[in-house]
Amino acid sequence: MRYDIKITRIKDESSNLLGYADVSLGGAFAIKGIKIMNGSNGPFVSMPNYKVERDGQDEFRDICFPITAEFRNKLYSNILSAYDGSKKPTITDVKCTAFESDNLKGIANVTFDDCFVVSGVKIMDGNNGLFVSMPNYKALKDGQEEFHDICFPTTAEFREEFNNAVMDAFNKSLDLSKEAPDLAEDERPVSRGRSR
Repeated sequence: MRYDIKITRIKDESSNLLGYADVSLGGAFAIKGIKIMNGSNGPFVSMPNYKVERDGQDEFRDICFPITAEFRNKLYSNILSAYDGSKKPTITDVKCTAFESDNLKGIANVTFDDCFVVSGVKIMDGNNGLFVSMPNYKALKDGQEEFHDICFPTTAEFREEFNNAVMDAFNKSLDLSKEAPDLAEDERPVSRGRSR
């Protein structure tokens, strides 16, 4: 079964509640409010539940839950991985070419886990200096042009890591172009190298 996980972190050090996970099953059924709790053995997943009294004791019963151990282990593991960020891709290579242009200063290709490439990442010169621009497309909305990113980092932490990797490769490309000014631009791509 295909499913998507969205995490909301809770920043309250006095609470055992670390965050919430929302899970979409096959894009057709949503489960909200799955808790990520901090227990004595580390973080664990708690499905949405309700409290009942039985024989004078409070019991908590899950409202919805996996019915096989295999799917439960996989789902819970993926929720915890999404929470701690351990499933983020590793940037294994960045190739960048720097060149002189009005606003466009370079183009980079970024490789994740040696198996997936994002090409056409631009280094632009804006009013506040250089910035990384993701591949995008232009659309009209209410008669106005808008640019929409085709792919992009989904967390602030990974956006910073991505941008730093691109800018590092761009700066190395600039250094190389100063050392070898007679080379044509297409002969000067620079790889940031493996980060593993």
